[in-house]
Amino acid sequence: MSYTVRFRCSLVPILGGAVLTLGLALSARAQCQLNGKIKHVVYVEFDNVHFTRDNPNVPSDLEQMPNLLNFVKHNGTLDAGDHTVLISHTANDILTTEIGLYSDNHGVFVANDFFVFEPGNQVIDLASSFFYWTDLVSDITPSTKDNNFALVTPEGKNVPAPWVPFTRAGCDLGAFSTANIVLERTPFDVVKVFGAGSDQAKESSDDQFDHYVGAAIHCSADSPYCTSANHAAADVLPDEPGGYSGYQAVFGLKYIAPALGGLTDYNGNAIHRLWQHWFRPDSGANLRHGRKHAQERYPGCLCLYR
Repeated sequence: MSYTVRFRCSLVPILGGAVLTLGLALSARAQCQLNGKIKHVVYVEFDNVHFTRDNPNVPSDLEQMPNLLNFVKHNGTLDAGDHTVLISHTANDILTTEIGLYSDNHGVFVANDFFVFEPGNQVIDLASSFFYWTDLVSDITPSTKDNNFALVTPEGKNVPAPWVPFTRAGCDLGAFSTANIVLERTPFDVVKVFGAGSDQAKESSDDQFDHYVGAAIHCSADSPYCTSANHAAADVLPDEPGGYSGYQAVFGLKYIAPALGGLTDYNGNAIHRLWQHWFRPDSGANLRHGRKHAQERYPGCLCLYR
């Protein structure tokens, strides 16, 4: 069983550096109504990092990452009581932490791929568990001809999206490399968002992946980020309880980087493509860089660290 490590630091200007996954960073403007004095929520997820020892004579994953362990010890509270899904894997684990539902309520029981029968139940197709929130199974693997949502409730509806409570509260939600809430595939996701005849869809497959996959800002109703100048697109959620019309999102580092006033890597080089952003294999450097970034941009935060 995979044990989860969570870290919470309330109202302090710090952010742990993510090795693989960064998500759920909320803006703090006057209309962003979070609980109490919290101005930002930052959620950082490390995939398959164990708190406990599998072998009592071998240090656990976290013990072998002393910079990360010390960061948790000195800046927050460690909760080792979180229970991952069974069978635990990257995609369904991330989905469960994003929405607080186990697989029987979001439809992704097996990850990081699952099998689907074609009509006639004679041929089995493979479908990836990494897809955008509103994708149908047939969007992922057309030969399945399965027009159900891949993220589906027991009632057959699309699972409510995790960013909606925040955007409805007037907060913007940004995500980098976080499963299912950023665009995942080309060309389908790009065509779905921007249209088949759009300039974005006319780009090469490599450029589409570099420019639009892996990062997103889901905006509140009057966000300064979701503008025509930033190439904002409709944030479509067809089954969202209570409706979700009029909201927009910005997809991809090509548009997000200038919208945020520019992003740079550890060496100060401008980032505007997905494959430019390489994390250094040094958790201490990651944490220091994240802390500096948080101090500059997020003067108050609730940090969720998993």
